[in-house]
Amino acid sequence: MVCVALFVATAVTAPTTTDAFDKDLPSAGTLAPAASLAPLTPLTSPTAVTSPTAVTAAPPNTTASPTPDSVASATTAVAEAPVSAPDSLAPTTTAELIPPRPVRMIVVGDSTAQALGNGIVAWAQERPDLAEAEVMAFPGCGLLEGGDRFFDGEWTETPEGCSALFDTDVPARIAETSPDVVVVVTSFWDATDHRWPDDGNVTRTPLDQEFVERLDDRFARFTETALAAGAGKVVWVQYPVADYLWDEADEPGDDPARYDVLAESIDRVAGADGDAVGVVPLAAWLDERGLVLDRTIRPDGVHFTLESATELSRDLIGPELIRLALS
Repeated sequence: MVCVALFVATAVTAPTTTDAFDKDLPSAGTLAPAASLAPLTPLTSPTAVTSPTAVTAAPPNTTASPTPDSVASATTAVAEAPVSAPDSLAPTTTAELIPPRPVRMIVVGDSTAQALGNGIVAWAQERPDLAEAEVMAFPGCGLLEGGDRFFDGEWTETPEGCSALFDTDVPARIAETSPDVVVVVTSFWDATDHRWPDDGNVTRTPLDQEFVERLDDRFARFTETALAAGAGKVVWVQYPVADYLWDEADEPGDDPARYDVLAESIDRVAGADGDAVGVVPLAAWLDERGLVLDRTIRPDGVHFTLESATELSRDLIGPELIRLALS
């Protein structure tokens, strides 16, 4: 059985929570500890993976107006039963890479990693011959460390638990389970304004060199830590620009130029580590299909619905993760 563990930090405020972001899903387990794993080599000759010709929006999802919340206790959850994809996402090719065993994946990051990771898990439940997936994420946890972040008109301290997730909990889990791929998803919290005591508490944005240097350093250090702990490969997802609550709010972290900076930092990390690091260009895929600002697949402007995350995982993200794991 494929399942997902979801670890939520104590008293960490997420950018939003709505019915579109199902963070508290029923639990059934996690990746089993690694024993003797067969090597990952392709069993079929095609190098192409299943891909769609067009992606259309998920059916409208009526939800209550989202508001920020604080998560007060640790929880463990897994994705519920997988959903069916609309016919518009039907693949146009039949060739796919078939691994000799399921590709083991851990998805890490903030609440966007939870929402997208739930879709990856639902896809893995549909295709247990292809993948096993688990999610380790904290709402409100970007990778940048220390200092304060700006959200909802005020500065709040970066939770210490976020560093513990990336520097302690995730590496320990990697060492225990030997995932073939660690999938990193980060967005809003690494795109909003920051200030750090060792930088004079000056307000910094991703458009400042100081911010970029910290981003590059943090992304590189986490990548090295994950690989050293036993990850077969680290794959970074280039997330589409967020627009928190769409027209109802105006956050500095919604600036598309800031997401370009995140994408460039990810590209530099991938370029420095060669075959050990991969990139999933999710933002580019959605942009090509006119879906970056589609309100049905991300009703709150930040998180994918379970249905849209499952569609994307089934037809785009999942096959690409398998290709990267086998490359």
